[in-house]
Parts: sequence; structure tokens; C-alpha cells
Amino acid sequence: MKKKVGLITHNPELKSVQTIFKKMKKYSDAYLFDIKDLRVAAIPGKWNIFYPKFKLRKLDAVLFRGCSATPTMLDFRLIISEHLEKMNIHVVNSYKATRICKNKFSAIQYLQERGIPTPKTRLAMTPEAAVKSIKSMKKPVVIKLLSGSYGKGVMKVNSNAEAESIIDTLGTLGQMIYFQEYIETRGRDIRVFVINDEVVAAMQRISRKKDEFRSNLAKGARGVKIKNLEPEIEELALKSAKVMGAEIAGVDIVVDGNPKVIEVNINPGMRIADITKVDVADRIARYICGVDKKEEPDKAEHPEETAKKKSVIIKQKKKIRINPSKEKGKSKPGSEKSA
Repeated sequence: MKKKVGLITHNPELKSVQTIFKKMKKYSDAYLFDIKDLRVAAIPGKWNIFYPKFKLRKLDAVLFRGCSATPTMLDFRLIISEHLEKMNIHVVNSYKATRICKNKFSAIQYLQERGIPTPKTRLAMTPEAAVKSIKSMKKPVVIKLLSGSYGKGVMKVNSNAEAESIIDTLGTLGQMIYFQEYIETRGRDIRVFVINDEVVAAMQRISRKKDEFRSNLAKGARGVKIKNLEPEIEELALKSAKVMGAEIAGVDIVVDGNPKVIEVNINPGMRIADITKVDVADRIARYICGVDKKEEPDKAEHPEETAKKKSVIIKQKKKIRINPSKEKGKSKPGSEKSA
């Protein structure tokens, strides 16, 4: 019997959401939900989450994509995740993993406690405290928003005066000030895509601009497939995802001497599929739908790679020519005439 699985998102029209959902329908009875239309019920003995004409209690597993566009939406996602788990529904990624990973400082704390190397990081609530702290740090320094993504809200400052200007702005917005040591990577880092304790794809991200230290694809960086990931990097990525409890994650690593983990992203972008030609959406779908890989003889490929192989086969067939006169009267192996 096929599993009943759900995909919860803040935007059902997103290409990545549609791609994963299409794959999920291949392996299960799949349902797509807009988080903005969900209603949570905590009634003694009758816990449930409602969607128009559907009760999520019926599901076996749920995958989240996005749902953190605003602090309120993230809070609602966490409430839904915890509620689903208390109804014994498998949630990917879990309430705990989401709560930790969506706060950059909590994530750094969690990684460091478990022996994962990360940049030196500090946090302050007020501009005055931040300025005092940042003055003691070697420049440049990287200032970040606690919940930023796609490279947004990440700034490099080269002096105390420059830092103070940014800190004052963040203070007026009521933002805590989060800052890290700057690691010289020449605008390069490594993104490792992990699913269920397995590396399924890896790429190096390289900034196209000389003065741009951020290597996010959303900021115009280019991606290059890593065919043979170094064992040290692979082990670090797998351990990072595991200690965070992230079943699906994009682990970002910088290498400047010793590798360090910058972030464990629990909603990793899907452009890595185009760059590495790995059908990441299929791998995600098979995992959330509980498809045993041993029952799937062919490793998931990117659709573009599959199309290329089919084209080669067709060309090979066209080259085959059979002489009808030589073949006339002959029977196929296994037929009655040949027996």
C-alpha cells in the first residue's frame, strides 16, 4: 500500500515545489498544502490539522519546503511541525532541527558543542554592546542577520567606523547583532547536499565578482560539480547534518587550511540538480515516501542526463542495418523452428 504523504509550503507555485511534488506523486498518494490555509486543533483526544476538505491526521509523513518567509510564518511552521510529530507523523525536517537551524547563533552553538569546526561567532542585543565586542575583533568582520538566507543580510566590514554604521541601522530595526570572524576564501565555498545520512550531490560555488566574498548562487555565483568529494569534507558534512537532526540538508563549508561549517540549511535550494545532473527531487521524494532504494535498481538521474542517454540509444539503433535476403527463412532463437 502506498504511503499518504504531504508537502507543506508557503508557495505551491514555486518550480522547486512542483518538481518535488510531481516526484512524490510517482511514489505515493501525495497532497500539496499551502501553510497559510492550515488550521491547528488541540482538542483533548482529537488533535488534528485541517485543510479545506482534508485532515492531515491521515498522513504518514510530511515534507516542508520554505515556510519561513516571515517570523510569524516560521513560528507557525514550528507549531505545525510539533503538532504533527505529537500525532506520530514523520516530519522532514523535524521540529527540533528546524528550531535550531533557523537561528544562526543557536546552530553555531549546537555545532561547536558537538565538535564541529565553525568560525568564531558573537552575538549582542544592543548596538552599544556590539560595538564594544567588535572593536576587539580582527578585521574584516562579517555581520549577519540571525535568520537571513540566500546571502541576504550578510555584510563584510573592514573597520570599526564601518561596523558602527551598520550596527546602528540594525539597532533601529530592533535586530540583534550577529557577527563572525572573516575567513578568506576568495569567494568560494562548498555546498554538500545530504539526504538521510548520505551525500547525494556536491558543488563548489564561486563568486563571479572579484570583490564579492559571498558565493551564493542567488547572488550570481556559479556552481561547479564536485565529482570526487574529499573524504574529510564528506565526513564533516554528514556529521553536521546528523548532529542537527537534519534528514535533508545543504551543508555549507569553507576551506582555509582546515574546513569549517558556515551553515546547515534545512531548506536547500534545488539548483544543485542542474549543476551536478543529479535528480535531487527524485531522491527527496523517494526518501519522504519511504521507497526502499534496493527496490529501485537505477540510481536517480537528472532528467537531462536521461534524455542524453536515450538520444544515444536511438542513434545507435539507426546505424543497425539488416540484410533481408540473409535473414529470410531464419527463425528467432527460442522459436519453434529453431528448437
